[in-house]
Amino acid sequence: MAFESLNPVQRFVYSLFVLFLVTILVLIVFSLYSLEIFAMVIIIEFLFVVQLTKPAHFHALWRKNISFFVLLSFILLILIIFLSTPALFK
Repeated sequence: MAFESLNPVQRFVYSLFVLFLVTILVLIVFSLYSLEIFAMVIIIEFLFVVQLTKPAHFHALWRKNISFFVLLSFILLILIIFLSTPALFK
């Protein structure tokens, strides 16, 4: 099945699925088995993909506010990594 033959919704779902699998593999490689880090990375990835794949001609109200949630999720991820870093280096 060629990637171009898929409709945009299928491409979006398959892209997210592959991105989530790559995230799981990267977290396994770095031995980061924390559920908090996994959840935050998945949320941030989803929000970034949604923000980057928006159509140029479509301006929904919730899409304008999603930047705030992307920033908030990123700050929470940095906070979780900062708080868990001492435990990683012991």
